[in-house]
Amino acid sequence: MKQLVPFVLFCSPIFAQDQLTDLAPGYQLQAYVNQGGGFGKTLTNGEYLLINPFHIRLYAGDGSQLSELYVFSSVPGLPSQLSMLSGFDVNPSQTLAIVAQQDQFRLFPLPPGNVTTAPIPVPANSFFFEDDQHVLFCGTLPAGDGAVWRLDVATGTFELVIRIDYPDTFPNSSIISITRDSQGDLYVASLLASSSALNTQIVRFDAAVVAGAPPAVDETAGVFLQEYLGFIPIDLEYEAGTDTLFLAVGCFDSGFLISFLGRLDTSGVLLEPLLRTTFGNMIRTTEVVAGSVPGAFRPYQPSHGGTLRIQTIGGVDANHRVDLTPSRPRLDIAASAPGTSERLVEGGPPNGIGLLFVGPASGVLVPEPYYFIGGLPLFFGLSANMFADTPFLLDGSGSHSKIFPDPGPTGMSAGQVVFLNPDLSLAGTSNVLVH
Repeated sequence: MKQLVPFVLFCSPIFAQDQLTDLAPGYQLQAYVNQGGGFGKTLTNGEYLLINPFHIRLYAGDGSQLSELYVFSSVPGLPSQLSMLSGFDVNPSQTLAIVAQQDQFRLFPLPPGNVTTAPIPVPANSFFFEDDQHVLFCGTLPAGDGAVWRLDVATGTFELVIRIDYPDTFPNSSIISITRDSQGDLYVASLLASSSALNTQIVRFDAAVVAGAPPAVDETAGVFLQEYLGFIPIDLEYEAGTDTLFLAVGCFDSGFLISFLGRLDTSGVLLEPLLRTTFGNMIRTTEVVAGSVPGAFRPYQPSHGGTLRIQTIGGVDANHRVDLTPSRPRLDIAASAPGTSERLVEGGPPNGIGLLFVGPASGVLVPEPYYFIGGLPLFFGLSANMFADTPFLLDGSGSHSKIFPDPGPTGMSAGQVVFLNPDLSLAGTSNVLVH
């Protein structure tokens, strides 16, 4: 067992509509007001489907509403409000959406069409489309065991895939969230609950085991990864580019339930704490949206390295979608005294090291190429005809400034900074600045 103590060791505060704080260095947040409180799914074209108890809406990537696909009060045979929503997903071909209420699924054709109004009764806590026809979902059996089932959406029938018999000391346990990696292995996050303890347990089941069921397998067919004491699992997501997991958990602090978000390796070990919610707010779901460069969803990388979409829920007018993306350090130059300029660096690794490379502006490479070094993509946009300036130290906020002679003219040279972490590992690069 392992206590999740590192989840409470954070770095620098930041706002996201006053709901999220203690954001780890090298990341940034963008909040989309009043797009939370429900569940969302990003489509392959970057558009975003959002469901709440009254409708399903389609949004552009920038957050602007494009259309209202379904208004439930206008669909014959449906209640005007879908209460107790617990999840939402879209099949790989994007022709069918599945909506979970507390104990049932509903199916909605995409684009909008005839809705089968009879729900499919299922006890689902978390689910995802395995393929166009099948959904893997998890919950609790009547005997109290955790379970994963496979649903055939065409027939409405489902079969048991995994059954977890929890210890007698945790009689109120359940599987809360499941996710699948790029190899097809299934990660299962359970709540182990008793009158005196609330813990998160993560177990992995190999793809062959999951694909071979039925007959159902039990917990002995899985590999125990980690147990985090005192934390309630909320959501577990896999990010293929870095082969890591995002885990959202909750815990009680001074009588309030708050959420923490961290990145784990695939053995369940915490790699970095990312953020937490403020009192009175919670993470409801998360969704990984792949970036344009595999492996770039890391701190200090360009923002197109990947996105984690977070649905938050809180007080009145406080339910939002918040996008977590990498934040690249910024290199800039400001005019200083006559004949001099000031080099400004912001957003680098705190107490890290910067190395400025300078070359001719004519040698800037567009689009900016990248090179994998130790599994990390290094974006570097200067040609070979360049030189390195003296390395410099960043302060505790990841910033640096220096006055230097600058007789002009401008537009003749280009600079870019390569950053190292305090342990001398590679962190990333700044933007290319032409001066």
